[in-house]
Amino acid sequence: MRTSIYLAAACVVVTAAIAACGNGGDTTGTQATGDTGTGGHKTSSSTGATTGATGGKGGASTSSTTSSTSSTTASNGSTAASTAASTAASTGSGSSKINGCDPAMATDMTGMAAITINFGGALGLKYDKPCIKVAKGTKVTFAGMFGSHPLGGGNMPPVVDATSPITATTTGTTATFTLSTAGTFGYFCEFHYSSGMEGAIVVQ
Repeated sequence: MRTSIYLAAACVVVTAAIAACGNGGDTTGTQATGDTGTGGHKTSSSTGATTGATGGKGGASTSSTTSSTSSTTASNGSTAASTAASTAASTGSGSSKINGCDPAMATDMTGMAAITINFGGALGLKYDKPCIKVAKGTKVTFAGMFGSHPLGGGNMPPVVDATSPITATTTGTTATFTLSTAGTFGYFCEFHYSSGMEGAIVVQ
């Protein structure tokens, strides 16, 4: 009787011990596994996200910088192109014209000793030989009504150049000038130069 009681008590103690050991192992195992698993996932996720975000930002920044640089280069190219076009326009044949006459395109009349330039009347507001080239010593006669179209000599209408061989004439119907000095001499109607009544003589 007393032996049975001892055996039963021992069995209860052993069973309780085994249960305690099992629960402790489960708790430890579960906790350890859970902690390790969670920690590993967190570290991996955090590192990946951080690396990805950093890489992404770096890539975006590089791309943006490259795009900005390309845009600036293109803009500079356009500016350079625009500047070149402006320079070409200002140095073209248009800039060398004197009173509407391009000396390089002047009608060659160097073989003639005397020339007559008609103006006004049936011609309207213009000269019939607005851009000619002559030899030194050529006599040039202007024929028309100077009272209606006063003649002025100079390359910047309406400013009359007192040193020009084509002197200002406001009366009469003809005026003759001997051009003995090489150069380009402009002339114009003091009343109608703004309408294109002007010209120049290239003397060689």
